[in-house]
Amino acid sequence: MPNRTRRWRFTGSNWIVRFASAGEQKKLPGVLGSDVLRLRAYTAFGAPREMTMSAYRRVNETLESTVPSRELDDYRQSILRRPMTLAVDVAGTHPLASLGPSSDPFTMAIIALDKRDRRTARVLADSIAALHGSQAPGALTIDVVLQHAWLLAALDDSVGAARVLDRALRGLSSAPAQMLRDATLSAALVRAMMLRAALAGAAHDAAAERQWSGYAQELWHGADPALKSLLMQSSGRQ
Repeated sequence: MPNRTRRWRFTGSNWIVRFASAGEQKKLPGVLGSDVLRLRAYTAFGAPREMTMSAYRRVNETLESTVPSRELDDYRQSILRRPMTLAVDVAGTHPLASLGPSSDPFTMAIIALDKRDRRTARVLADSIAALHGSQAPGALTIDVVLQHAWLLAALDDSVGAARVLDRALRGLSSAPAQMLRDATLSAALVRAMMLRAALAGAAHDAAAERQWSGYAQELWHGADPALKSLLMQSSGRQ
């Protein structure tokens, strides 16, 4: 599956938002800048649900009081889809599903899960596996791998989730070198290791649980204190 295209970009002091429905670009109201940055950080690093949902609600409330009502859905989809995709394991399915339909199979699966349509979600998970199967280990970005593994685990396929993570984590040596210079991908790598450790723990595989939790701790050992704190909270370690 190709990397999902971001629908906003940062240029100088301006946030540029692209409306996918109309192909337009507009400047994000300045009052939203710090709130969007906060939400991006929380969702990338898997911050606790209370923090994530507070930031999500603040962005929504500010949008409702700032942008024209006819543009509200476009702004919400452009700003919130990527963060709430990253945060589905923390925030649950509804925030992402509420943004409306998408051609992305993962988003479609989340919408199905939100409707309790597990059969459709499973079909979509299988289609994601087929798409990913044509890619070499390390070719997929780790955030996409993490989302697929989470989806399988949510469908009670912990064996499949572990297999997806194992394949990707074994392929790290062939992953792009810039991955660890991208904050979102670095965080996704740690979160993938933490999920793998959790799956091992649930399977009573103590050795694998220690291995992957140890790798995750080693990676975040020298992280910026604020980012390290988010990662530690998301793993349940205070």
